[in-house]
Amino acid sequence: MKKNHRKLLLFIFSIVILFIFSSCSMTVDFQGTKYDITIHNDVCPSIVVSLNSGASMVVIASGGQATLNLEENTQIMVYVFGNPSHQFAVNDVSGVYTFTLDGEGYTLYAEYGLLNTYSLRVTRIL
Repeated sequence: MKKNHRKLLLFIFSIVILFIFSSCSMTVDFQGTKYDITIHNDVCPSIVVSLNSGASMVVIASGGQATLNLEENTQIMVYVFGNPSHQFAVNDVSGVYTFTLDGEGYTLYAEYGLLNTYSLRVTRIL
């Protein structure tokens, strides 16, 4: 039993040394699945992309875009920079101002709507 215990300790020690000298690293993500989503600003001098009710924000200048790596179920709201009351209606639907990320392949375009002054067109390519 003592001999097996010593072999096990030597084996574990060897693995640790191997990781140290080979600079191997392992990343464990406990936060969940993440997806890349691209947001374009085709309408205003600057827009603000508010994530999860303002937990973090990204500003995108006119003609610009940003690709964000976000967790599934992230809530996205877009409004005119400096004026949070001018929110972008999702797919030009009045009263719908929050988009919830539920997978990959999404691109959002901030643009003028037909029914609403500002619209956030959501497209998805799988």
